[in-house]
Amino acid sequence: RPRAPGKHRGVYFRQVYGNGTACDLTGEPRTTELRIMCAKDEPTYVSSIEEVATCRYVVTFHTDVICQHPAFAQAGSDADSKPEDIRCEPLDEDGNPLPSPLLGGGTADEPQSEDR
Repeated sequence: RPRAPGKHRGVYFRQVYGNGTACDLTGEPRTTELRIMCAKDEPTYVSSIEEVATCRYVVTFHTDVICQHPAFAQAGSDADSKPEDIRCEPLDEDGNPLPSPLLGGGTADEPQSEDR
């Protein structure tokens, strides 16, 4: 299913590959997320390869082939018209929720400005 991206502009189709070779720093298997984006009337190319965390990679790939898929085209029009609310919470080392660090005395449901 196509997704609206975080810092990348436009929607993308996401595939996740896991169980890679063991990471020399963590001993855990490496993982890679492939983001396939529409590049209408352009040649197919890899636009970026990032290590977003230790031994976790994101590869962004552009192609005009995916632009023709009806679900992808529909997701693109939806993503442009409605922003998606994304909520996160801090976790401890074991993945358990921690109390929310609130800025400026707000509540957990109030958006906070990065300019503070």
